[in-house]
Amino acid sequence: MFGKEDIRDFLLIIVAVIIARGMVFEPYRIPSGSMYPTLQEGDIVVGSKLSYGFRIPFTFNMLFQYRPVKRGDVVIFTRPDDPLSPLNENWTNFVKRVIALPGEEVEVRNTKVFINDVELKEPYAKYFKGGLYDFPKTRVPEGKIFLLGDNRDDSTDSRFWPYTFLDISRVRGKVVFVLFSLSDFDRRFILVK
Repeated sequence: MFGKEDIRDFLLIIVAVIIARGMVFEPYRIPSGSMYPTLQEGDIVVGSKLSYGFRIPFTFNMLFQYRPVKRGDVVIFTRPDDPLSPLNENWTNFVKRVIALPGEEVEVRNTKVFINDVELKEPYAKYFKGGLYDFPKTRVPEGKIFLLGDNRDDSTDSRFWPYTFLDISRVRGKVVFVLFSLSDFDRRFILVK
């Protein structure tokens, strides 16, 4: 049977896993095709919570930041409540790509994204329906970012949210790799760029 030391060791392992999940990394399931082909529905991805700094576990409060969010990062975040949604989304995790940073002007026209009037090269972006949704030239406020899904014609993102820009404090981490997929067993250990 188990002795006191075995029970203590088991409890220490449980505590270590909870702390690691809260502070270092966390697995997330991709529920939709909005990031296709980079991420696919059913992918289980690993997000690094230490990519940008050290956050107090289970809060939005950053103790210190050592790297800013960069354009092109695929980030995990929570949105403030959407007044058009019956669900409380404050703690629901979402995944999108960072496109524009604070102070930049962003515009989406046809299948092209412009940052400060310069076309952004986006090999990851796909328009399966021809580029249906534009976004007028708008400056990103300080402390905010503009996010898009890679599957541009099938992504609810900054172009459609009632508040448009996401507060950087809501970024929980950066997607590092696909661990495995529930829908495609060949998709495993894929770095996300």
